[in-house]
Amino acid sequence: MAASDAIVVLCKGFITSLPTFLQRRTVVIPNFPYLANKSNSLISQTHRKRILTVARLYEPEKQLSILLHAFASLKDNFPGWECHICGEGPHRNYYETLITDLGVNNRITLPGAMEDISAEYAEADLFTLPSRYEGFPLALAEAQGFGLPAVGFAACPGVNEIIVHGENGLLAPEMTAESLAKQLRTLMTDEQLRQRMGTRARELSARYDRDRVLDQWEVLFRRVVNRKKTTDLDSIASIEDPDIRGTLRTLVTNPLDTKDNTESKRVLNMLRSSVKHHINLHMSRLSLSKKEFSKK
Repeated sequence: MAASDAIVVLCKGFITSLPTFLQRRTVVIPNFPYLANKSNSLISQTHRKRILTVARLYEPEKQLSILLHAFASLKDNFPGWECHICGEGPHRNYYETLITDLGVNNRITLPGAMEDISAEYAEADLFTLPSRYEGFPLALAEAQGFGLPAVGFAACPGVNEIIVHGENGLLAPEMTAESLAKQLRTLMTDEQLRQRMGTRARELSARYDRDRVLDQWEVLFRRVVNRKKTTDLDSIASIEDPDIRGTLRTLVTNPLDTKDNTESKRVLNMLRSSVKHHINLHMSRLSLSKKEFSKK
């Protein structure tokens, strides 16, 4: 990775997880949803009000147990609402048992994985993804394209960049059932707010338009190709002295992260001074050799 010409991450928040020396060559290019709502209409209003989640049935990564507890706390105040959790996974039995224990069998459905989930998006009124962490949640991006306002957790990477709090959805400040339920309640009680955020969701989903994302990849490829033969490693390869070449290659491919480390800075400066000395010595010898050759 240290010797790469460019590094691609799916979300801006992932850049800070990289060492400082890698961040300057890192670019953000998201995925694009495979499904897209081609119609101009938003969501269907011909059914019972529905919260939709599309996720693997896996705990604790997807944290669907938090959603189940949140919906159970809301069910009595919202008798006209139901919840669909689409997906499959190893913890189906756990969730089915929890649904029974919470007394929401007739309100929460686990329809499983689907080849075409477009109908679920089109018939939902609200989307939620209670994940602990994500890479780039395609299901959330797809839901936004279908005009669904969304609820997620503010601390969940990926989710907290697709959902712009107060614009296309709401972000719960804490990863608890109570915090999630509070944000769900806000949208469940206000149809105009859902419509407004749903409209904004479709507008912001243009960020993940297929052609736009592919254009970003093409720009990156062109930039990398244009830099070929001009990178640090290319320049180092042209140095004849194997000791200098090896030292420089080590510096480039394994640089120290000097963000907040005084000792690392000191060591790195020593290495750089040493390399500079060797280079100057090498160039002096080369210059001397040329003079001697010219005298002959």
